Amino acid sequence: MAKRKRTRSNGPPEKAFGLARVSTQEQGIDGLGIRAQNATIRAKAEELGLELIEIFKEVESGTKPERPQLIAALDAAAKCDPPGVVIVSALTRLTRNFDVMSYIMRRTERDGTKLVACDIPEMSDPNQTQFIWRIMAAVAELEVKRIQAHTKDRLNVAKTDLQEKGYYDTRPKKDKPSRRITRLGNPNVEKASPLGGEAMKRNTRAFALRTYPIIERLQKKGIMGLRALARELNNRNGLHGEGRAVLTYQAQRQREKLEDIREEDLPQWSAEQVKRVIAQAKKKK
Repeated sequence: MAKRKRTRSNGPPEKAFGLARVSTQEQGIDGLGIRAQNATIRAKAEELGLELIEIFKEVESGTKPERPQLIAALDAAAKCDPPGVVIVSALTRLTRNFDVMSYIMRRTERDGTKLVACDIPEMSDPNQTQFIWRIMAAVAELEVKRIQAHTKDRLNVAKTDLQEKGYYDTRPKKDKPSRRITRLGNPNVEKASPLGGEAMKRNTRAFALRTYPIIERLQKKGIMGLRALARELNNRNGLHGEGRAVLTYQAQRQREKLEDIREEDLPQWSAEQVKRVIAQAKKKK
């Protein structure tokens, strides 16, 4: 049976954008994980008769709320006429955070874009499809929390052994024998510290580049003052309430929390913060 192609009547095929993600630098942008995802995404685009424009690649944890490449893929699809499709090889490649999934669902509903995960069949009813997406995202987040709890338990065992015996024997892995450690922490802290500073600078700039397009849209509407911009960014119910969501995700990341935070704890934009974001976004590399 011939494959059904999703095309506009008497027009070109819909445009699609892929998103391929790995969690660590060791896996790398050009690693096997990314290459396998690329092949799956291309095959799905061909199956659906979509024109694959670009595959966005990122090295980020699936639990992280701030994901510049994810936002870039959603933005690219939203700019198409008609709105395009974002393809991931598996839902866990998209996110392992239920709150981020809810944000993505709101974005796609607002922009008219579509999401396709190669491991999740599309239901005839779009509402059923979105329900399944949210359920699977919640399960993925639960699995992450289970792993985190297991890691914390092992760390407590290591601390106890260090206090009582002065050493801790790690579990042997497939290609590595057990090893004895005498202290916790990064053994190369002198080298790691400057790298941490550089990472903070990159994160600050990424945050600014992610937020600045929202500020630009407000300025085009005639909202120019820093205080007025901050007020609009804080308006959760307004058209540009995503500015508040961006800041909230940043706060959750800094606090190392991925669960919901209380209304009174939600961060607020200030005129000074808006000024710093604009300066960072316009700063040359």
